[in-house]
Amino acid sequence: MTDDELSLWMKDFILKFREQFDNLSSEEKNQLQDLYNLNKPCQVESFWIRNEELNFDFQFHFFTKFENEKDLKIKVKVLNSQNYIEALEGYLKEKKWNRLLSDSKSSTLKGETYSDRIEIILAMGINNFVVNNLAHSERSISTPMFVMLTIINPENPDVLCWMNIGKIQRKNIEEEVYHIISNIKESKFENISSKSERLEGFGTYFYPPIWIGKHPNAKLKDRVTKKRLIQFSKKVQDIKYKNKILIVNNDGFIAIEGNKKESTNLLNEIMATAILLDIPASMINESELGRVSINLENREIETPHLKVNSMRTNLFKSQYDTFTDIRIDRIELSEKEISGLFNIAEKITNYKIPKTFLIFYLESYTHFQNYLYPQSFLMSWLIIERFLSLLWKKEVINKINGKRKEKLENSVRWSADYIIETLNLLNVVPDENYKQLMRLKKKRNKIVHEGREITKIEAEECLNVAKFILIEELGL
Repeated sequence: MTDDELSLWMKDFILKFREQFDNLSSEEKNQLQDLYNLNKPCQVESFWIRNEELNFDFQFHFFTKFENEKDLKIKVKVLNSQNYIEALEGYLKEKKWNRLLSDSKSSTLKGETYSDRIEIILAMGINNFVVNNLAHSERSISTPMFVMLTIINPENPDVLCWMNIGKIQRKNIEEEVYHIISNIKESKFENISSKSERLEGFGTYFYPPIWIGKHPNAKLKDRVTKKRLIQFSKKVQDIKYKNKILIVNNDGFIAIEGNKKESTNLLNEIMATAILLDIPASMINESELGRVSINLENREIETPHLKVNSMRTNLFKSQYDTFTDIRIDRIELSEKEISGLFNIAEKITNYKIPKTFLIFYLESYTHFQNYLYPQSFLMSWLIIERFLSLLWKKEVINKINGKRKEKLENSVRWSADYIIETLNLLNVVPDENYKQLMRLKKKRNKIVHEGREITKIEAEECLNVAKFILIEELGL
């Protein structure tokens, strides 16, 4: 079969679909899902990846709905399985893909381009299907099979992608069109779920990198056949966290339903709790979150997309590394440890101390790990100072009424210095702790007022005091 045969098949397929679609009633036409909309205008670009030695084929078909391009403009590129990457990279660089998916500042697609999205789809197809099947195929595939059908831009279905193993041109056009038209009539599509069956959310990786369960034990066959790390990835946690669906894979990818801001806050609560439990973690920046879809039928994370802009998000790229060029070097955690982490995180973030304490501690710890010792010290001191204010309110202010209470509530008069002195005189703060707190307070003042540098040992001491306070108050 040649590229001309695929072009002719695609053209006949689209025309046959339109012919049958035109015979539907208006009500039936309204049931057409965007993923199967081959009506005018419709252009097609197909990439046919061939391995002649194994007689194996894989195809990407991009259907576009561009008004400024000729209808039924069909291009087919037949690529050798050894050098197809260069052709696909060239496709991604085409001018038409260098545009934003959405112009709305409030959109969850903000900043993403068509090229970004298509690159993820190509990578998923290549690594999940092409590499795996080329490595393990012992016989040719006589019946073509669709492996993924997706819309590139959820907000504007102007680009569709169909992927199939085998040669799509071997499919019977009459049968394929009949299948689509029948599903329209029955309002039932097998290849995609309705929006109600998916939830939008955001996800990223634990960092430093973790692996839940035993590290993959790559055998010689895995290395020779260039098995990818992603092929060892699987879901290990599927829970409700604060009434939100939370999914975790064994490679440390964690996703939760909700908008970006909400997801950032909830995931950072978990990261802060992890540190208190001596599980290495660091603060998640909003820019390190990627949008995901959570399939409610199988509770799997679908089409995650992270921009590689940090060591954390680089893990998204490294999942496609092979065992010939990587060494699994991650912190190994048990499923029991991870399950316990989520239970404790939900419990303590509903506790009596402000959950902002946890975020401050996470920031302090992250600064410390990044050698930003003055910043770490100040964030740790903020926890200590606010904790002292709570003690001051509990042991002094709440026991007094009237104008005297108003005086004691005046933060200008009652600085941290006076609060520490008074709490020590009341035996609320022991002498040993009093001396340490006064010493740390003086260092804090020198940082703020004199620009004094802080050593690692000094920052670590303040961090440990903040951690001790949190652990004591939370009963961990």
